[in-house]
Amino acid sequence: MTIEAGFDRNVYTVTFVAGANGAINGDLVQQVAYGDDCGQVTASPDTGFHFSGWTGDHTGNQAALTILNVTSDMTIEAGFERNVYTVTFTAGAN
Repeated sequence: MTIEAGFDRNVYTVTFVAGANGAINGDLVQQVAYGDDCGQVTASPDTGFHFSGWTGDHTGNQAALTILNVTSDMTIEAGFERNVYTVTFTAGAN
């Protein structure tokens, strides 16, 4: 009798969540084998807002994101903030 042991790499779930006032382009839930990279996602703000950064199991401020060398389950949220503008009034002559 021959008995063979089989081994598979662990597979982890990487979940991307869009905060209020924006969306994420790409696969929001990805199954990634240990040590592999997830597929790229991109944070897209709604009109009047801007991308403010990633929070959770990864932090950063680049809208396009690829997690390299995945070794655990991860949840990562894209944050968005309202655009703020400065209005300056200048009086003319007289």
